[in-house]
Amino acid sequence: MLKKINKNKFYAYFFVIASLLAFLFLFGIYLIFYLNNYYNRLIAADEKSYSKQVRQIDADTSDPFITKVPNLKDMIKEPILRKEDPVLGFAEAPLTVFIYSDYDCEYCAEQLEMIKASVEKHENKIKLIWKDYPESDFTSVSYRAAVAARCADEQGLFWEYNERLFSETANLSQTTFRKIAIKTGLDIKRWQTCIDKGLVEKLINDNIFEADALLINGVPFVYVNNQGYLGGIEAVELERLIERTQVSSTSNSLVENNKETEIIPITKYGNYHKSNMYIYYLGTKKENRIESVDLSTFTVIHSARYSIAKDKNYVFWGDKIIENADPENIEYLECSFSKDKNNIYSANKILGNIDVGTFKIINCGDERDLYYLDKSAVYNLISFNKDGTWEKNKIIQGADPDTFEYFPERHSLTDGSGCSYAKDKNNVYFGSEKLINADPAVFTLLIDKGIYGKDKNNVYHESKLIEEADLSSFEPIDYYYSKDKHYVYKNGEIIEGADPNNFVPN
Repeated sequence: MLKKINKNKFYAYFFVIASLLAFLFLFGIYLIFYLNNYYNRLIAADEKSYSKQVRQIDADTSDPFITKVPNLKDMIKEPILRKEDPVLGFAEAPLTVFIYSDYDCEYCAEQLEMIKASVEKHENKIKLIWKDYPESDFTSVSYRAAVAARCADEQGLFWEYNERLFSETANLSQTTFRKIAIKTGLDIKRWQTCIDKGLVEKLINDNIFEADALLINGVPFVYVNNQGYLGGIEAVELERLIERTQVSSTSNSLVENNKETEIIPITKYGNYHKSNMYIYYLGTKKENRIESVDLSTFTVIHSARYSIAKDKNYVFWGDKIIENADPENIEYLECSFSKDKNNIYSANKILGNIDVGTFKIINCGDERDLYYLDKSAVYNLISFNKDGTWEKNKIIQGADPDTFEYFPERHSLTDGSGCSYAKDKNNVYFGSEKLINADPAVFTLLIDKGIYGKDKNNVYHESKLIEEADLSSFEPIDYYYSKDKHYVYKNGEIIEGADPNNFVPN
């Protein structure tokens, strides 16, 4: 009886304690949720109060110790003059014209040509600054065209590339961009690297950002002295503004120690500038001065991609003196070549052992794609060897000067540089390399895709004989890949295991 009573007491105590613990646990949970909800309400109230204070501060401009937080429209009220944006004309010209433009716009080309004509006509009175405003989709042909042109600007050939690009507005594509790069004379490898690495995309994006901030909603859009013209400016209106500027234009000059008068361009593309004291090349700053120039006899011989000039003492290639060149007899030829009665020059260097009287340029192109000859030999300006070294003014061994000719279709090497096939009565050549067993009488180019050639027995990729190729079924795929009924090739080498029936390049 005593054991039974004691056992019941134990259960009663246990129930009371368990109930109390359960109550405390539930109360603790309720308290946590209550305090958390209370804390969140306090935070929300503080944020609302702070937001209200910020709006009041932003609107209150009377307090000199409070700086208003600017928005985009507050920050950009007019075009930004960036050193990276291409400029045409005298850098110190008093009248500034900005054009926001897109290569996928036919009327933009007309507007640009009109403004360029005014720049050329009025020389130091007006300068043109280019702004890219393509579609913002970086994969669009509009945007990629802007990238291609800016990469040309990296080599100082923006305006030449720009002009050719606008002539192809209806045919914009990566193929077109590359063809224009070749025609413009760009270093193709450097140009392609610029595109692939996106080196100029920030410049274009900055222009787009700027145009959006200025609320520009169409192209062409022209700013003249910060007055905007949607759809472009009329030629009559531009002439009127130029005439109004002429009165004060003569006071606009670069002066050093109060001695130097106005600096004016003396070539179409502004390569050379002249003052009463100095000649400048590619700019008007002190570092652009050409030393040892006689101003009274300085004459520009040729100015475009290649610039050559002279005075009574020297011949200049750009801003560099061509050693031993005779100013009285110097003559610009084409490409990078010039000559006097004694020597042939490439840029500012003498080409040794060339007979001046019989010198002939076979074609113009990239340096490794440039053939020339004299009575005794055929030369390749730059030849790259298999070990990675290169030679300049290399004789093409065995080439016959009397029958040597090049195939006019130009291609691109796999490393991005241009190169052409050529032939004489005995052999076929790729650069300075002779093709093995190629028959010049029947050799033809497979010009639709890549750098391939063939005769009646063999197929070649660049200078490489593809020994395993089946001539009847051989088919180029692109610059790198080709196939026949048996194999797939990359740069002329078999890709083991690749099925020619199903192969698709990456």
